[in-house]
Amino acid sequence: MASNPKNPERRIGGSRAVTPESRALVRQAFIDSGRQLFATEEASKVSLRRIAAAAGYSPGTIYRYFQDHQALQVAIRQVDMAQATRKFEAAIAGVDDPCERVLTLCRVTVRHWMRNLDAFDQLFGRGPPLAPLLTPEGIPYGRSETAQRALAVYYRAVDDLWATLASPPLPSQLAADILIGTTYGLISFPRHTRTVRWSSSQQMVDAAVKALLASWTGRQVQGPSTSK
Repeated sequence: MASNPKNPERRIGGSRAVTPESRALVRQAFIDSGRQLFATEEASKVSLRRIAAAAGYSPGTIYRYFQDHQALQVAIRQVDMAQATRKFEAAIAGVDDPCERVLTLCRVTVRHWMRNLDAFDQLFGRGPPLAPLLTPEGIPYGRSETAQRALAVYYRAVDDLWATLASPPLPSQLAADILIGTTYGLISFPRHTRTVRWSSSQQMVDAAVKALLASWTGRQVQGPSTSK
């Protein structure tokens, strides 16, 4: 079936999305295409019309889902961060020991992002935009519910660990921030210095987090297997 300009929500060569499910698929197609293009080119140089074409839709269709470039960038971040957070929460849910839980969380974090580098680069791998990305509610993305839920996974894990220590060596939030910076930094830094042969990010994060936990708790922790 040919594309009909009177029905801009029609996929080129396909049918128009009319159900909530089909509209969700169209929205996700734009998110996936945008992520792929943003991974290799500067986001400001990739037009919404081009993203629509890459997804297989007429140019006007994308504006029914995203009013501007910023709205799409925020949506990509929300989808990818929410997916990661759900995975992190599930991975540590069955780990009873608080120290092992922190190590497991950092291990799962690096493994997930190394398998989803396009998403990682979109969220963390580029320089900061000239102005903060705002959600549809006008909230900076970093303060959004999605971003705050992601941070809370790390803060809760460290709070639980700190509750077992008679004399925590530093404030809980500072410890969590160190763990986040260490884990995400050891994913990002080697990707921006590719002329150097670094050890794997997984190995570096594992060793660094174990050393931090040992210095804070006096324990040597191995953690459960996270090979799956």
